[in-house]
Amino acid sequence: MAANLTNATVMIGGVGFQVNLPLRISSQIKIGEEISLFTYLAVREDALTLYGFDSQYDCEIFTTLQTVSGIGPKAALSAVSIYDAGQIYEALASNDQNKLEKIP
Repeated sequence: MAANLTNATVMIGGVGFQVNLPLRISSQIKIGEEISLFTYLAVREDALTLYGFDSQYDCEIFTTLQTVSGIGPKAALSAVSIYDAGQIYEALASNDQNKLEKIP
């Protein structure tokens, strides 16, 4: 696996897949290290983009955030880069504007 700040190339059976990752995950992985990810494939007319997460809950909140008008994969990935799924659910449930405004 090769990695930079926002994505990693994950090798599966000799085939490399570019996977976009939350910053808090990509900063912890090491090149050559085996990793397990929960993935989401964003299908657009002009692109297939793969996103990876270290937990099913983070993947689910990433998917859920995209159902909000004006939030696409990049904004949802920013949210999951800063907070884990539990923190996002808590901020939404308590309407914690301070925490939500920290998301780029």
